[in-house]
Amino acid sequence: MGLFFDRGPLSLRVSAHSSGSFVSTISAVSPEADTRTKWRFQVDASGSYQLRQGMMIFGEFINLSNTPLRAYVGSRQNRGGGGDDPSYEFYKPWGMVGVKIER
Repeated sequence: MGLFFDRGPLSLRVSAHSSGSFVSTISAVSPEADTRTKWRFQVDASGSYQLRQGMMIFGEFINLSNTPLRAYVGSRQNRGGGGDDPSYEFYKPWGMVGVKIER
């Protein structure tokens, strides 16, 4: 899902997207050893402003929601123990800003 605004030299975009749960690694030994990645939701944004013909400034910002990537092995019922996910990775929000010049 996304929202955008384009008017004159200004262009802004915000998007929110999700990826559902899925099997990310299939074990040759047993289905209980498959690795499953959990559902996640992420928000990104970008924008640009045309200063003059052939010159614009832009920015792109990724994972503003700081959503972790979480995965687990086997079924939730058979994980045994404290219920921690073996993979719990944060990639932090990040972005870039620049100037584009065309001749």
